[in-house]
Amino acid sequence: MTATDERRRFTRVAVDVAARIHVPDGPTISGRVADLSLGGIRVASDAIPPDGARCAIELDLPGDGPAKTLAVSGAIVRGWEQGAALEFRDIDRDAWEKMLDVLTSNEFDRARLRREALRAET
Repeated sequence: MTATDERRRFTRVAVDVAARIHVPDGPTISGRVADLSLGGIRVASDAIPPDGARCAIELDLPGDGPAKTLAVSGAIVRGWEQGAALEFRDIDRDAWEKMLDVLTSNEFDRARLRREALRAET
């Protein structure tokens, strides 16, 4: 385990879904989610807003229908040539539950993810 792993509050899970990043007064940026956690995502994209930029994030979750689109607010934590890390902000209960469902369906250690979710809710 590295020092970075020890600082992580939430487990990252590999997920491959489409993402759109909406920055106020800027273009919508399309990309692919490389990994997802209850705290944020890493998105691969050619265009990334500057670090610290507030944004709205839409993820296309597996399945059909409008319930399979997840919309949350966030901020760019760190960007680089191939993408960016985004931190979620102000997540409502419905979005939280959708993310937890996606994470637990893609991660072998579901009990660990549920413990992390419980810790974050307190």
